[in-house]
Amino acid sequence: MTERRLVLMPHGLPRDEASRESCMQLILRCGGDLTRVFDGSDRRVERFAEHIAGIADVVNAREVPLLVLTEVEPLVERVLEVRRVLEAAVAVLERAPWLVYLHAERLEDSLLQLQAAGKFDGPMLNAPLWTGPDGLRYLVLSSLMPPHNQRALTERVHVAEFGCRAQSSTRNWRADSAGTRPTVRTAVGDSAPVSRKRH
Repeated sequence: MTERRLVLMPHGLPRDEASRESCMQLILRCGGDLTRVFDGSDRRVERFAEHIAGIADVVNAREVPLLVLTEVEPLVERVLEVRRVLEAAVAVLERAPWLVYLHAERLEDSLLQLQAAGKFDGPMLNAPLWTGPDGLRYLVLSSLMPPHNQRALTERVHVAEFGCRAQSSTRNWRADSAGTRPTVRTAVGDSAPVSRKRH
């Protein structure tokens, strides 16, 4: 059996109980070790980076952790900033898989923000990889993912991790030109567009 990974959560677990339980279950499915979670919710990301830089197994690259981002607002800007700061502080994080957990109540707005800034490789139900404006990949998770799809999460993590090896937020990247930027088709289902619910 593959050894479970250390989990780094710069913003901690979601605040509400339902989202917290969902997030922990998905982390477990992704190969994370829930007994070794480093929570940075009580400190600035720079302080969290200093804390992580003191973990010998991480700094010496003996272990590549899972990075899980939650409760991030404004979504795109903070995701990119956190990755840039942490990878600059701890080089091994350039090889780590980065996961973004989207809160169920804000899922539609979060998807719209991500779609506007980057591209997905599939529907939300399948834990898509999102390529951001930094040219890097993030595995996107939510409570909408059905149990039978969750069984493939370790493979999705592997794809996300493999995609990190050639580039990182601390290296140069080339953005797609305006004329070649792809149209994003992702949604909650396989082909249905994201719609806003009116209350």
